[in-house]
Amino acid sequence: MAAGRPTLLAIDGVIRDVIESSHGGIFVQPGDDAALARAVLELRGNPEEARRMGDRAREYVVEHFHREHQAEQFASLIESMAGCGSAEKNRFYRRFGKRSFDLVLTVPAGLLATPILVLLAVLIKLTSQGPAFFNQERLGKQGKVFKAYKFRTMTHGIRTHHVEIREDNPEVTRLGRFLRRFKLDELPQILNVLKGDMSLVGRDHHCLRNWQNTMLQLCIV
Repeated sequence: MAAGRPTLLAIDGVIRDVIESSHGGIFVQPGDDAALARAVLELRGNPEEARRMGDRAREYVVEHFHREHQAEQFASLIESMAGCGSAEKNRFYRRFGKRSFDLVLTVPAGLLATPILVLLAVLIKLTSQGPAFFNQERLGKQGKVFKAYKFRTMTHGIRTHHVEIREDNPEVTRLGRFLRRFKLDELPQILNVLKGDMSLVGRDHHCLRNWQNTMLQLCIV
């Protein structure tokens, strides 16, 4: 976009909002090959409109994005993925004390939460088709990817592309909305804490897909 070229986008998410707000490109639904081909032919057959899209994209980037801010975002993402920053501080506590603290709190909490976990799993199975749990890839220490356990809050089906989840998304089940509202869909992550993938204290473990989308946005603009 900063180079003054129109963007042809087939990825849904935050970057779609940028493209549509700037009128600097064309968005097609992911997986729609015919629409993608039509968009390519449209840009090729109308070079003047393509040039205007590129100009609008360039103007949008200049107005809304700043090099220093983008550099800070990029550095923050790299530090989050690599576990930099304060990782070397209090190494003994981080390796032993923090883990002991997690286990002391998580083991009894897990025992108390077991009936709730079983009840919610049964309710999910009874109210919608599909498994009660699903795995979400997240970035852990030093960029290691692990699978975070969550309760399924959406209708079950094979998705070939990522769609950003909005509040009015019809794919979220009625029970799923309740679970999301009170953060109960993250209750199975107690297992991740017991396994050592996550900790009760410390930085957030970013969803891998969200990290990739942010990186994509930084690269495009």
